[in-house]
Amino acid sequence: MANLKIIQKKISTKHEGVFYKEVVNENNKVVDKIFLIRYRENYSDKQMTIGKFSEGIRLEFCKAKRIDILIEQKTFLKVFSWK
Repeated sequence: MANLKIIQKKISTKHEGVFYKEVVNENNKVVDKIFLIRYRENYSDKQMTIGKFSEGIRLEFCKAKRIDILIEQKTFLKVFSWK
C-alpha cells in the first residue's frame, strides 16, 4: 500500500468558500484531492470536509452543498426572528 499524506495547505477554487487539499504519495505526486467548504454559523467560521475526488466528489457538488447550508441558515433565521 502506498504511503499517502495530506498537504495541510488549503487551496482556493474559483467558487467562494470551496477549497481543496492535495493528497500526495511518497514521490510527492498528487494522487487525490479532498474538498472542503467554509461558511459562517453563529458569528464563527465553520469548515466541513465534503469528500475525495476519487470518491466522485466534484467542485460543483461542493458549491451546491455550501449553498444548501446557507439557504438553510437563512430559512431558520426567518422562521425564528422576532420581527
